[in-house]
Amino acid sequence: MICVKLHRGHDGRSVLAACDEDVLGCSYSQGKLRLKVNESFYKEDHVSESEFIVMMKDADIMNLVGETTISLAISEGYVDKVNVITIGGMVHAQVVKG
Repeated sequence: MICVKLHRGHDGRSVLAACDEDVLGCSYSQGKLRLKVNESFYKEDHVSESEFIVMMKDADIMNLVGETTISLAISEGYVDKVNVITIGGMVHAQVVKG
């Protein structure tokens, strides 16, 4: 399962925060980089991979963490592998649609 939370901005744009369920609540660091997979930011619901794929289509911005989550975003064409960073062994990507 994938943990997701859809945030809505005052401008009507949406931010989809999503992570693999097993990394929720974890923190990662590497040099000056820090990544905290906060439950308050990433978890409102648990969804299947197919539900997550539908949610990505409607999101304006995405903040993604975890192997499964990132792999789905890559396979659906939202993330290029070269734009995935690794912080303390955990993969992370951000997407801003035009």
